[in-house]
Amino acid sequence: MRRWTIGLGASLLALSAQAGVLEGTVTDPRGKALANAVVAANAARDVRNEQGEIVRHIARTDRRGRFRLSDLPAGSYGVTATDRRYGPAFIPDVLIDKGSTVTSRRLTMAAAATVVTGEVGDRHGTLPAGSYLLIGRMSQASGDVFFADLSAGRYALALSPGNYVLIARAPGWTSAQHQLALPGGHAPARLVMHRVRGEKPALAAELLAMEARDQELRQRLAAAPDCAAIMAEMSSVDAQHALRIKAILAGHGWPDVEAVGAQASHAMWILVQHAPPELLKQSLPAMKKAAQDGELPWSSVALSIDRDLVYDGKKQLYGSQLVRNNAGKLAPGPVEDESRLDERRASVGLEPIADYLRRFDTQ
Repeated sequence: MRRWTIGLGASLLALSAQAGVLEGTVTDPRGKALANAVVAANAARDVRNEQGEIVRHIARTDRRGRFRLSDLPAGSYGVTATDRRYGPAFIPDVLIDKGSTVTSRRLTMAAAATVVTGEVGDRHGTLPAGSYLLIGRMSQASGDVFFADLSAGRYALALSPGNYVLIARAPGWTSAQHQLALPGGHAPARLVMHRVRGEKPALAAELLAMEARDQELRQRLAAAPDCAAIMAEMSSVDAQHALRIKAILAGHGWPDVEAVGAQASHAMWILVQHAPPELLKQSLPAMKKAAQDGELPWSSVALSIDRDLVYDGKKQLYGSQLVRNNAGKLAPGPVEDESRLDERRASVGLEPIADYLRRFDTQ
């Protein structure tokens, strides 16, 4: 799956004299000028200002549908336009040279669109300062990322058919993501962001250290799958981790993001996946509660639910647990009501099963 990130970009220099300009128009599907559409130019590399903040190049069209984006550092851009009434428009690979002005670019909105709604905020429903919402279309074109309006923490997006990832971000907060496959079943999504620093740093450090040990052993075993010594060591470490997980759940409940941060909360989930089946089953109610509170992605909980069902010899709900078929390729194990599999996957933010399986094509 292609992931959309903002960060790790180049530093912004004082380029006003050397920067380029992009001008153009946005029209509706019938060719009529579209006012108040959001136009964004997305560079292949992110640019930051002196305060380390990411510079976003965004403009709105005037009543004649015209837009002007200035101070664009030289480079290649994907240019997008969004409006609540129509599907987004996109022009890839628009080249901006130093000091140049590119004109007469026209973006025509798509007619067929599905309106997607939802909310963005912290665990209490408050929208953090500086919040913004990205919509990444999973395509091979660079810069195919749209910016959306957030009004009082709510959004309404008109999206044409395709696979998307919604990403909510704010300075000093972890990002929140939700995947969509359109057309298809989708419920309003609540994207919850959390402060980067947790309230229990000691517990966070412990969970991250346990996860690092867990992953290091599994990487060694992948490189030497028949090594009995590594298998024995991994079994011993997993047993130690299981005891500690039980103690953490008894003393803290599920370690949420506010307490330990996003990475450590995810580490807890990883450790539970490698715990004995009975501990996974015992942990599921806490995981579901954490997901309901916006502390854990439902997509992660769905994988745990499937794993628990497989342990019990039952059919999966989301098709996440794979087995090799007669052709030697990975495929989902037995699934309940396969005709609605993608619908269930979409309801918890998982991509269509065909896209999921493509990740394993080379394995």
